[in-house]
Amino acid sequence: MVDAELAGVLFTVEPVSQNRSILVGNFVHGLGEQLVSGEVNAESFTIERASLSYEGPEDLSATATQLAELALQIETQFDSPQDIE
Repeated sequence: MVDAELAGVLFTVEPVSQNRSILVGNFVHGLGEQLVSGEVNAESFTIERASLSYEGPEDLSATATQLAELALQIETQFDSPQDIE
């Protein structure tokens, strides 16, 4: 197992409202097991699909934008919304 600094999931469609105009990310510091077990609450960020404008913790901005670009490529490849861990 990788000793992760951050772990989480990126949704290419907002999972509750099904809003396709934003991507939503949830993450924790360290291993993802903390999130899965409910041991800690996730931090969140959003990225506007068309402009890639980011809203969330400032120190994650560059990484989140890169992840969004990759997530959108994956979504295109599979021709459907994706949840990427």
